[in-house]
Amino acid sequence: MPLQVLAKRIERLEEQMTSLQDLPGRVADLTSRFQQFRDETRLNFSAMQSEVRHVSHELDSLRTEFQGLRNDTAQQLGSIRAEFRQFRSAISEQVQSLRNEFQGLRDEFQHLGEDTAQQFQSLRTDFQVLRTDVKTEMRILYEDLVDRLALLQEGKPVRQKPRPS
Repeated sequence: MPLQVLAKRIERLEEQMTSLQDLPGRVADLTSRFQQFRDETRLNFSAMQSEVRHVSHELDSLRTEFQGLRNDTAQQLGSIRAEFRQFRSAISEQVQSLRNEFQGLRDEFQHLGEDTAQQFQSLRTDFQVLRTDVKTEMRILYEDLVDRLALLQEGKPVRQKPRPS
């Protein structure tokens, strides 16, 4: 092989070797950086796991609290429903009582109306009898007056007739 070619190859080899001499330092630097990255990652994962455990614990606490609130709400709704049923029952009883009272008043007014009608009928009958009696008495008085006037015109003394009672 020619000497020149060999010299060039040796030069290249030396250059490569020079650049390879830096390689162990670079690998060591990369190793330390990788180790640092791994340590940081491990710390971050550990912190994340701790945070996830903490959040999970808080979620469990919130679930328990929410379940308690749900149970309390269900109990309160149950008692409100019971109170509403009692209220509705009491109102129904009062409405029924009022209906009964109104029916009693209707019956009473109907009875009063019938009594009033009977009393008016009785009054009509009494007024008709009185009217007939008054007419009869007025006729008697009228006839008596006519007789007296006739006697007065003839010049005879007028005699008093007894009044019917």
